[in-house]
Amino acid sequence: LIQLVSERDTMSAPQTPRGAVSPASGAGTPASSPPPTPRGLTTPARRVTRDGDVQEAKFGTGSTAAGIGRRPRPQEPWGNIVGAVCTLGIPLAVTYAYGVNVMHPGRLVIPGYQFWVDLVWRMPEGVAFRPTVQGIAMVVAWVIFQAFLQLFVPGRTSSGAALSTGARLPYKLNGLSCFVITLSVVVGACILGLLDPTLLYRNFGACYASAVFLSYAFGAYLYVHYGVFWKRWQGCAEFEADWGVLSFKEFFGDFWMGTARNPRVLHVLPVPLDLQFFFSTRVGLTLWVICNFSIAAAQYTNCSAALDAAAVQCEAGDFSRVSFGMLSICLMQFYYALHYFLREEVAHRRAGSCRETFGFMRAYQDLGCMPWWYSQFAWFLLASQGYPVNFAAGNLVTVGNLIAVSGFVCAMSILGAANQIKSNFTAAAEAGNLQGYKVWGKEVDYIKTKAGSYFLCSGFWGKARQVDFIADLLIWTCWLLLCSLGSDWPLIPALYCLFSGAFGIYLRRRGEQRCATQYGSDWETYCKKVPYCFFPRVM
Repeated sequence: LIQLVSERDTMSAPQTPRGAVSPASGAGTPASSPPPTPRGLTTPARRVTRDGDVQEAKFGTGSTAAGIGRRPRPQEPWGNIVGAVCTLGIPLAVTYAYGVNVMHPGRLVIPGYQFWVDLVWRMPEGVAFRPTVQGIAMVVAWVIFQAFLQLFVPGRTSSGAALSTGARLPYKLNGLSCFVITLSVVVGACILGLLDPTLLYRNFGACYASAVFLSYAFGAYLYVHYGVFWKRWQGCAEFEADWGVLSFKEFFGDFWMGTARNPRVLHVLPVPLDLQFFFSTRVGLTLWVICNFSIAAAQYTNCSAALDAAAVQCEAGDFSRVSFGMLSICLMQFYYALHYFLREEVAHRRAGSCRETFGFMRAYQDLGCMPWWYSQFAWFLLASQGYPVNFAAGNLVTVGNLIAVSGFVCAMSILGAANQIKSNFTAAAEAGNLQGYKVWGKEVDYIKTKAGSYFLCSGFWGKARQVDFIADLLIWTCWLLLCSLGSDWPLIPALYCLFSGAFGIYLRRRGEQRCATQYGSDWETYCKKVPYCFFPRVM
């Protein structure tokens, strides 16, 4: 209420012309100094007035209240119909994949009426796809625990990408510490007998259903709180002029894509909780790793969930039951997550998610999809019982294992090296130390845009503009190969690779279109220097 009154008084007070003195200050006395920079803002926000003057955005007025008119968001291909199909259809498709693995050992089945009845009502409670009190409590407790770690575990503060106002928001990069603390707590509790390692397996369906339900609820919160009531956020550092630009006629499209970017809460803290950053890096990634090891524990104890059974049945543990494929998948995906946290600042520097609006699509992706959908590789290996460990010379399985592991190591090396090259170049460019700077032993080739940013055209980044996506494709292929060495055809892992590849290509292309609009002729010059987007000399 105090802020609203302050905004009213600020808007109604007469404005002193630029260059004039304040009436209260007297002749020859300069006007009073501007209000302090808003909390959470590392670079003062700037705006351009109608007469072309550049001024600082004032605290309590925000970009639009200070004089900038509303501006529409870039046109999205997600119309109302497509948004409705994605909002309802994608969670349904992921649920089908889970049902195939848990009821039909990874085999293709037609999802008729009986399929859904069996999955929701006939499977044991916890494994069945329906929310339970325990499932909701587990998911909510997980989110709260991760938020607590994000806010209070020490970490380096780094500035994010520049907003349209010119502001750079601060982010606390403590992901590695949070990752280690979380796994230490979980592993320690299991060793001490305080936590059943198969707990997530026993409650996988309930937790997944609860996460989907909470994703819809959270998407509605984002739509209403930051979209419909956008005016209440005008005094915040993260506010931009296209927040809340929506149409109720396009409800599903706006609900799916979101109506604001970088929404934050707890502004009383030195670094507020950025919901977009928190969900994309904390909620799903670590939970995915824990899900995998819980599924591996289920294979270790030979757990089974049958139709009409009262509960999940498990036996005494036997490590010989754990297949090489399961062990490899768990370790590979653990290192994939660890690699992100080890290079969190590098990943954060080049992340494009901060320029995307945050709506149901990304909330569901991080909470209701990532840990449950990405762990379907482990679920498939559990459902099909993997394949025995056999290192006999010349064995086809052994050859496949070696190819998959070697390919993964190679892909992760490419991904790490490419990101490190770009990070080192960016740091040198910001420090003004590009004179004599070399990449792969050659003078660095780059383009400096009119906006002051840089496009690297050397090393891996001189071969393709999205070279890190090639590494991701190779990583997914290695995971698929590990699931292809048994007797069952890996339907769900193959669908994962196809969907992730198609969606990844769409997101990268969309990012390139945004860059083309933002950088204009500089982007055209860059594309001429590095003509291939994904695959050198191919695409």
